Amino acid sequence: MRQSARTQAYAAAVTRLAARLPLFHCDCSRRDLAGEAEPCCARGCRQHPRSPQDSALRADLTGLPALVIDDRSLGEIRFDPAVQRDVVVRRRDGLHSYQLATVVDDAEQGITDVVRGADLLPSTAWQIALQHALGLTTPRYLHLPLVVEADGRKLAKSRHAAPLDASEATAQLRRVFGWLKQDCPPAPVMAPRAMLAWMSERWDPARLKGLREVRLDD
Repeated sequence: MRQSARTQAYAAAVTRLAARLPLFHCDCSRRDLAGEAEPCCARGCRQHPRSPQDSALRADLTGLPALVIDDRSLGEIRFDPAVQRDVVVRRRDGLHSYQLATVVDDAEQGITDVVRGADLLPSTAWQIALQHALGLTTPRYLHLPLVVEADGRKLAKSRHAAPLDASEATAQLRRVFGWLKQDCPPAPVMAPRAMLAWMSERWDPARLKGLREVRLDD
């Protein structure tokens, strides 16, 4: 699905949320939220209405129960309404938020399993809260560790991270299997496609045991 073509579906979800949760406009800036452990409203926007023309629309989640799901590699993920107390559902530029869009799209497409990087883990708590508020099924989650550079920053084209060399695919796959705590094929030389087929029959996410990142120089 293309989010650019889904505005009506997201707007309908906001209407459904408004029937179940308080919504409020918030004009907190990124600077206001910079010191917050969770990027929730940092001022009194709930109590003092803000102009809709220059503010984001947030859902107040404090009335929801605490929720817990089991991530397939990281264990328990908790939504605590006292911590993740609100979430943006429509940005101040009028576009609907990633948190809302991914929840609505996953549900409509019948997504049963979400596999993504551990850098998106903070989003999961808000997403399970929105799923609960909208009466949607929560999929299974698996957050994979990120490969980061020696300074701890994520690999990025903008920082001129070195690309993979396709001619070294076999060696690279063996290295990745090791990072992911999986067994490597016994044959010293094996085509990449055959290696992936071999691994798909033996893949065990429980071996990750809470691993969130690995360093490129490990």
